Amino acid sequence: MTKGRRAASRAAKVARRPTSPDSPRDSLSFLDFVVFLVECRFFKVPKYHFTQNSEAFASCFSLPQGDNVEGTNEENPFRLDGISKIDFKSLLKVMYPLDIPSNLSLATSEWVAVLKLSTLYCFVSARLLAIEKLTGIILDPIERVCLAKTYHVPKWFRSALAELARRTQHISLDDAEQLEFRTSILLYQVREEYIRAYGPSGSMGGYSYYNDTVDSSINRLFADNIRDLERADAVYTQVPIGMEKFESEFSAVYEC
Repeated sequence: MTKGRRAASRAAKVARRPTSPDSPRDSLSFLDFVVFLVECRFFKVPKYHFTQNSEAFASCFSLPQGDNVEGTNEENPFRLDGISKIDFKSLLKVMYPLDIPSNLSLATSEWVAVLKLSTLYCFVSARLLAIEKLTGIILDPIERVCLAKTYHVPKWFRSALAELARRTQHISLDDAEQLEFRTSILLYQVREEYIRAYGPSGSMGGYSYYNDTVDSSINRLFADNIRDLERADAVYTQVPIGMEKFESEFSAVYEC
């Protein structure tokens, strides 16, 4: 069981308030709230996205309600241990934007925090959005490799390694330390295969770099890494829980 699933499992007694078809409570806009305690900060937010868009929380919040439920108030909050209040606040900015319409503008560090927690707690939509936003922001290939390995983003892993293999600038000691030993050694091998295959060429004595050679070497030498990343990423490629229903209901509100 992942850390996120273990954290969410403590909320097993918390339930969504049921509504029958003839209930006077609107199914979209009559919302339950949950109180979280992260570090020393309280957060009180609608429970909806935790039940509809997170696999880690969905089953937990739908179980029968008992007495003394965690998350009902500040005296009995639902604690999220092992994460920072700054990271959690970044995730909430995506889940509950305050602007109408939402003009979401987050710093790079905030998008990384969203990626971190959406991966931890299986918020599929927030994770996809964070990856989309960061793809155009994280330009440094060393950082992309590190983030790809930590948060299971195979397309970043491949593209960043290919960029490092093609560049004329050497892999520095600091780069190698960030990439870790095995990744650095295999990357050096990709570059060596590259150079041996095509050798120096051109009047300026540069090297001919061919995409197919680099991609082939990366797919072969990093096959285990790529397979593991793709397996981990596959968990998040399913349609977000309840998202189709939510989008349908949301659209209906504005058609009235």
